[in-house]
Amino acid sequence: MIMKHVIMVVILFCVVNTASQAADQPKPRDFDQEIIKCQNTACFNELGFAYYKLHRIPEAMNAYSMAISLDPGYQLAYNNLGVCYLHLKDYLKAENAFNTALTLDPYYVKAAYNLSVALFWQKKYYNAFKAYQQAYTINAAYVRKRLKDSKAKKKIKQELKRDSNLLRYMKKGGAYQK
Repeated sequence: MIMKHVIMVVILFCVVNTASQAADQPKPRDFDQEIIKCQNTACFNELGFAYYKLHRIPEAMNAYSMAISLDPGYQLAYNNLGVCYLHLKDYLKAENAFNTALTLDPYYVKAAYNLSVALFWQKKYYNAFKAYQQAYTINAAYVRKRLKDSKAKKKIKQELKRDSNLLRYMKKGGAYQK
């Protein structure tokens, strides 16, 4: 019950401050008070999400790291931390975070899909395709929606057109290297 209250306060605080201060962001000391109230992984995860939505990536990463330190088996925090690394274009760390999330829950579709994105941007196309297949196997509707909404869809098509052998190698299960 306390966690829901803290989450609602954080979200309400963000909405009110954004509306009243226009482009100004909430001051870090205001969120520091909310951090003190957080005492479980879900609370830190929600706080990290609020920071992420405010484009305050370092603070979001700190909150996700706190969630992980409280519960190293909390796959949602690893996935969200990986998303922050994607945002910073640190694709190797993103890959590691998504792999950890998938180790904890092999059926976590968001982590599998995000892993495919991280691998794609590292030009590890075969592994990206395998991660994409894993995500598609877990939840095809989710993957179709994400790909439809993705900015990377055009880039993926360009890469496939540029190298028509890529798809053939992937379908055969052979290793593909540039």
